[in-house]
Amino acid sequence: MSSIVYVVHPLKRSIARSICLEEATGLVVSLDKTLPPGKIERISESSPLCRDEGLSYGQVLEVLIKAEKVIAL
Repeated sequence: MSSIVYVVHPLKRSIARSICLEEATGLVVSLDKTLPPGKIERISESSPLCRDEGLSYGQVLEVLIKAEKVIAL
């Protein structure tokens, strides 16, 4: 799993793209009130997750627990 996970609001995706992954490290997950609540926006490491994949609450929690750092934007 990614060492750094950036959590963003879906409307702030451009911030995530421009700031978070300039050095190609980390995973960007957007959270919303829709179902499924999470979505992989960007990923830079090999992972079982895919870009644009929807995540359940349990999957979001698992990603956050396994991360070394979580940064909320």
